Amino acid sequence: MKKLLKLSMLSLGLIASGSTFAQGACSVNYTTTNAWGNGGQQDLVITNTSAAKTNWQLCWTFNGNEVINNLWNGSYTTNGKNVCVKNASYNGNLPANGTAAFGFTHTNAPGAKPTSFTLNGVACGGNASSASSTPSSIPTTSSSRSSSSTPTTSSSRSSSSLPMDSARWLLNNTKSVLNFVSVKNTDVAETFTFGQLQGTVSSSGQATMTIPLASILTGVDIRNTRMQSMLFESNYLPNLHFTTQLDLVAIDAMAAGSTSTLSLTGSLILHGVIKPLTFEALVIKHANNSVSFSPRKPIVINSTDFDLNAGIELLRMTAGATTIGEKVPVYFKMFLTKDNPTNLPAINLATVPNTPLNLVGNVSQGSGDATLNWADTSSNETGFLVRRKGLDGRWTTKANLGANFSTYVDNLINTGGSFTYKIISYAGSIPSLPSNEVILGLNGIDPSSSSASSRSAVSSSVMSSSSSISYIGDATRGKTDWENADIGCKFCHAVNPDGTAGASVSKIDPRNLRYTTVSGLAKYIEDNMPKGNPTACVGQCAADTAAYFLSLTPITVSSSMSSNSRISSSSSSLSSSTSSKSSGSSSSTPALNGAQLYVDKGCAGCHGARGDNAMRPIVLDRWTRLTLISKIDATMPLGNPTACVGDCATAIADFILSWKPIVSCNADEDVLPRRLRLLTNREYANTINDLLNISTGATIAASFEPDTEVKGFDNNAEASKINNGRMDAYWNAAKQVAETVSMTNLMTCSAGTARDQCANTFVPAFGKKAFRRPLVAAEQTSYSNLFRLGSSNEAGARLVIQSMLSSPNFLYRAEIGSVVSGASNLTPYETANLLSYTFTGSMPDATLFTEADNNRLTTPAQLRTQAERLLATTKAASQFSHFGLQWLHVDDVANLQRDKTLYPQFTQAIGTAMKTELETFLNELFLKPGYKMADVFNPGFTFVNGTLASYYGMSGVSGTNFQKVTTNSQRGGVLAMGAVTTTLATVTGSHPIHRGLLVRRNLLCQDFAPPPPNVGEVEPLNPNKPTRERFAAHTNNPNCQSCHQYIDDIGFGFENYDAVGRFRTTEGNNIAINASGTISGLAVMTESDSYSFTDLRGLSTVLATAGTESTSKCLTKQYHRFTTGVSEPNECAVRSSYSRWQNKSTDLRDMMLETVTSPTFLTRK
Repeated sequence: MKKLLKLSMLSLGLIASGSTFAQGACSVNYTTTNAWGNGGQQDLVITNTSAAKTNWQLCWTFNGNEVINNLWNGSYTTNGKNVCVKNASYNGNLPANGTAAFGFTHTNAPGAKPTSFTLNGVACGGNASSASSTPSSIPTTSSSRSSSSTPTTSSSRSSSSLPMDSARWLLNNTKSVLNFVSVKNTDVAETFTFGQLQGTVSSSGQATMTIPLASILTGVDIRNTRMQSMLFESNYLPNLHFTTQLDLVAIDAMAAGSTSTLSLTGSLILHGVIKPLTFEALVIKHANNSVSFSPRKPIVINSTDFDLNAGIELLRMTAGATTIGEKVPVYFKMFLTKDNPTNLPAINLATVPNTPLNLVGNVSQGSGDATLNWADTSSNETGFLVRRKGLDGRWTTKANLGANFSTYVDNLINTGGSFTYKIISYAGSIPSLPSNEVILGLNGIDPSSSSASSRSAVSSSVMSSSSSISYIGDATRGKTDWENADIGCKFCHAVNPDGTAGASVSKIDPRNLRYTTVSGLAKYIEDNMPKGNPTACVGQCAADTAAYFLSLTPITVSSSMSSNSRISSSSSSLSSSTSSKSSGSSSSTPALNGAQLYVDKGCAGCHGARGDNAMRPIVLDRWTRLTLISKIDATMPLGNPTACVGDCATAIADFILSWKPIVSCNADEDVLPRRLRLLTNREYANTINDLLNISTGATIAASFEPDTEVKGFDNNAEASKINNGRMDAYWNAAKQVAETVSMTNLMTCSAGTARDQCANTFVPAFGKKAFRRPLVAAEQTSYSNLFRLGSSNEAGARLVIQSMLSSPNFLYRAEIGSVVSGASNLTPYETANLLSYTFTGSMPDATLFTEADNNRLTTPAQLRTQAERLLATTKAASQFSHFGLQWLHVDDVANLQRDKTLYPQFTQAIGTAMKTELETFLNELFLKPGYKMADVFNPGFTFVNGTLASYYGMSGVSGTNFQKVTTNSQRGGVLAMGAVTTTLATVTGSHPIHRGLLVRRNLLCQDFAPPPPNVGEVEPLNPNKPTRERFAAHTNNPNCQSCHQYIDDIGFGFENYDAVGRFRTTEGNNIAINASGTISGLAVMTESDSYSFTDLRGLSTVLATAGTESTSKCLTKQYHRFTTGVSEPNECAVRSSYSRWQNKSTDLRDMMLETVTSPTFLTRK
C-alpha cells in the first residue's frame, strides 16, 4: 500500500501544466478535437522519452464516463474506466524521442482529462504503473458471476476498483514454441507455427496466452495470407486466447529440477467462439524463476467447434487440394519466467459482451430479402458477426457489422434452399455466446421476375435450378463474362488448350471439381468469386460462367483397342447450346452433348451424376472406349437399349471416360508429396525391438488400435492417423518400456559419472537412434535438462527414453527434405529411413547410419548397393512375407475357423505350416535371383515339412524342417497354396467368388465396386448339389451378373481344393468336380481376349503365359502401394518402374531393387 501511495503521489506531482504530461517514460499530448453534448473526439500524441520500442501500449483511466466507440492508428481494450491502446501493425516502432499518434471518438460527456499514463507497463514517471486492468470475464476453473450473469474469473472485485496488476510470470517468447500439424491431400502432413506468442500470469494465478493470428507461419507467404483472411478472419478477430487458473503456491513450492503433472481446465477463445479445454500438462521447474508447461499428449482441435471448417473448405478449393484435415493436433512447450523487471502488467482481455437476444427473421418471397433482427444487450461490443449455415453444415461469416447494430438483410434470391443464422457480439477478439438460431428460406420465386435477374432467360446448354429459383446457364454468355476484365476470371484462370484454366495454384480442371453441376458451381462463384469482390458475378452471371467453365471438358478418344490410355484434343472448343448428332456413327460428339445425353437418357438417374451411385456404380478402369460404346449401344438404358445407339452411345461413353484424368507420361515421373508417415504397429514393434534390444515389441504393439487396411495393405499413409486413444496407448507403452527395459546395453556411462557428462553422452547417442537422425542443438539441450531431473543417471535416462518414445520424431517417419518449399531432396537420414523401412520394416542399422553420416546415399548405384545388402537379411525375408501375405489376401491361417465335423484334419499346426510354406516360397522367388513372373504360378516346386506333405498327400518327405520339393500338377504356385485356398473359403466350403476376386483384384488389379445391398445369399451347402449349381442361382441375378460374369468362372477353376486346402476330385455325395472355365480381359476386363482352362493348373498356365505382362504390371502397382503407402499410386510412376524392371531383367528380385533407382526416389514436393 505504501508503494502504491508513493507511486500515486509521484505521478500526481509530475503533472505539467496544460494538456501535455511530461513524464519519465513518455510525454502525452491529450487534445480534445471535437466535443458535443453526449460525446467527443480526442487525439493523442505520445513522445517516447525512454529506450526505443518495437511495440507499445499506452494505458490510462478515464475520469468521466467516456466509452470509446471508434479508434484509429491502434487497437484498444477497456475494463470499466481503464483503457489500454496498442500500436497498429504499421506504427509499432517507437524510437527514443520518437512520437506516435492515435485518436478516438467516444460517447458520454468527458470528465477531466486523464493525468496518469503508463507506457508498456511503466509509469510515465519512470516507476511501475499503479493503474491497472481487471481480470477478464473469460471463464476459468473457478469462476463467479457478474451482475450481467456473464462468466468471470475468480476475482470478485469490480472492474473499476482494481489497481494495476503487474504480471507475476511472463511467457518467454524466445524459448516457447507452439506447432500444429495440418494434413492435406490425405497424406501430406505439414507443421505450422506462429511468429508471436504472448502470455502472462497475474498475481492471482490468472494465466492468459495470446497469439496474434496474423503471425501464422506456414513456410509459404501466399498460404499465410490466405489463412489470415479465409480461415482466421484475423482482420477483425485478430487473436487467439487461452485462459486458465494456476496454483502459484504449488508452483512456487516445487523444487528446482522437479516435475509435476497438472490437470488444467481453461477457455480457448478462437474465431468468435469460446470453448472449455481440459488437458494434462507436464510441469518442469527448471529453476526458481523458470518453469515450463507442455501437454502430456497432443491436443486435438476440431475446426467444427470453432466455426472454422468453412474456411478450411475455402482454403482447399483455392489451393486445388483434394482434402485438408479438419482436425489438427497441437503441440506446445511454454516457458514462463518470474523475472519482470519493468513490472509489465498482466494481459487484460476485454469483458465478454452480453449475448444478442431474441433473434428473429422473416423472408420476402418476392425480393428474396431475409431480414434479421435482434436485441443489442451489450455496451462494450466492437461489432456483431452474422453467421450462416447451409446444407453443408458449415458456419460462414456472412457479415461483420459495427457496434450498436441490431438488424441485417441477407438476399437469398440467387441461393435457394434454407439457411440457419446466429448472431455473435464481440469486443476485440472476445466473443459473446451466440444468439438463438433461426432458419430462413425461400418457398419459390418466378425466375423471370425483374428482382430475380436483369437478364432474360434464353435457350441454352445447361440449366441451374434450386427449390427457390432456376437460372439458365448459357455457356456463350459465360465466355463473355469469363473474359470481362471487371469480373476478372481470366486474370487468374486463363483457359488453357487442354480445357483446364489457370496455372500453378490457380489451376482448375472441370473434370476434378467438387461441383459438377451448374447450380452447384454457380453457388460457389456467387459466394466466393472473384476474390475480394464476390458480388461482381452473381445470379445469371454466376450461372453463365459456371456453364461456360463446365463446357471446357476436353473431347477424348481412345489411343488403341487394347489400352486405357486417352489423348485429349489439342484444343478445347465451346460446345453448342443444343445437341446435334453427326451423320457418322464413329464420329465423336462434343463432351457437353454427352453430358446432356447422360442425363436425358436416364444414365444419371440410375448410376449417379458421376457413376457414384453405390447401387449401380460405373468402374472406369473396367472399360476401354470401344467396349464401353459397345456396352451402351447394345444394352443401355436397361429395358430400352434402342434409345441410345450410334452417336448417342459414343457421346455418352466419351463423357463417362472424361471423368478419369488423362494420363500423359511424356514428362518425368510424378513426385510424391513431402509428408510424415506414422509407424504401423508392425513397424513400431520392430523399431523398439531394435532400438532397445528387446523382443516384446509385438506384444506391446498389440495393445494399439489395429492399423486400417486400404487396398489390402496396412501402411496406407492416409489411413494412418493419431487420435486420443492411440496417443494414450503410445504414452502408456513408452512409460511401460522405459520403466522395465534393461539399461545394461543402453547406458553410455556409469552410475558414478557426473550427471552433466552422462547426459551429454547418453542423450545424443540414444536420440540419434530413436529419432533416426542426429538431434538438433535445441533438442539436445531440452532432453539433457530432462535427464538431469532424474534422481540418478539411470533414472534420468529412463525419463529421456519415455519422452522420446512418445515424441512425434519417433512415431513418424519423415519424408520432408531439406528445402522448405518446392521440390526437395530427402536428407541422408531420411533416405536411410526410407531404405530401411521399405526393405526391412524397421529402423536403419549401423551400416545405414554410417552411410548417412558420410552422405553416401545419393546415387542410384549407392542406393541399389544398400538395397541388395538389406534384401539379404532375415529382416527382409520377414518384410517381404508381410507384403506377400497382404498382396495375396492371406489371413492368419492357423486361427481360421472351420467346421470340425467336415474338416477334422485341419488343425492349428496345419494352418501354421501352410503359412510357412507360402512365406518360404515367396522369399525363394523374390529374394533370390533368377525367378520370373511365370514362376509365381508354375514353378514346379513348393516347400513342405513332413506334416504338411502328409496332409497334402505327398510322399517322400519327413521331419519338421521345410524342404524344397518337386510337385505334380496338384501343387506348386501361389494359386494352389494351401494358405491361399483355405483363406479364400468359408467355414463349411469353398467359395468361388472370393477365389475369383483374388485373381481379378490382387493379381490383375481389376477392381469392382461393392455389391449392392439385399442381393441375397448363396444357397447353403447341399451334399446333393454341386458348387457351380448353388452359386448359379445367386450370380444369375440381374443385379449381380454384370460383375460376376468376370469372376465366377475363374473361381470355379479352384474347385479341386476344398475349404481347408486339400485336393479333391469329388464333392458332396460323390459329385464329380468340374473345374473348367474361361478367363477374358487380362489387360482390360471387358476386352474380348478369352482363354479356356480345365483346372487350376490350366488357369495358372494362362496367367504365366498370356497373362505375364498384365500380372507383372499389377505386381509392380501392388508393390508401389506397399512401399509408398498410397492406395492409388501414380500411373506414370508405376509404368516407369515396370519399364526399368523389364529392361534390367525380368527377375522378380529386380522388381523391388529398381524402385530405388527411380529418379524421384529421393525427391518430394
